[in-house]
Amino acid sequence: MLKQIFTYSIIAVGFLLLLVLYGAVLNSTEKSLLENLTEKGLDVDGDFIIVINKSNNFLEVFSDSILIKRYHASIGTFVEKNTTKRLIGTPSGIYKICRIDTTSQFQKSFFINYPNLEDSEKAFKMGILTEKEFEQLKFDFYYSKCINDQTRLGGNISIHGTGAHDFFISNLPFVFNWTDRSVGLSNSAIAELNLVMREGTIVEFK
Repeated sequence: MLKQIFTYSIIAVGFLLLLVLYGAVLNSTEKSLLENLTEKGLDVDGDFIIVINKSNNFLEVFSDSILIKRYHASIGTFVEKNTTKRLIGTPSGIYKICRIDTTSQFQKSFFINYPNLEDSEKAFKMGILTEKEFEQLKFDFYYSKCINDQTRLGGNISIHGTGAHDFFISNLPFVFNWTDRSVGLSNSAIAELNLVMREGTIVEFK
């Protein structure tokens, strides 16, 4: 019995390693963001929009209406809980990068100004926020870079890398949604995005 378990375990680990190696080969054939920009006659100093396609697990980089590059992304599922709990998962809406953390355990994190006005107004009408909390979030939206994350709406949502587990997670030939609310990409993808993402960059979740 133990011998069978050991054999099956070895087979499973071997199969998983083959999947990761296959994914690494696929990833190595992709053109870089900089190569795509050059081909389209663009440079990193332009204005870019980041679009998170939650249903297809993509992060897309646009210059106006021109798609520059598409990345596979790990995305949390958004669920509205009752008024006694926080909302969980990745939201939908239009946000901006409000802070860039270069000391993150996930290599680098680009934080968005969640919740926006629409999020706050909806939560207030649902009874999730008190009037005082709603007014404070509205003030933060207009006058602060990042928004208070101590209400039931939570916060600290970011686009970040995979950190120390990058080779395994990033080279899986399928999407593994391991994040809670944020968007996870490979460390190499984050390094590329660092060329075009800055404070104020628009990020649309849809």
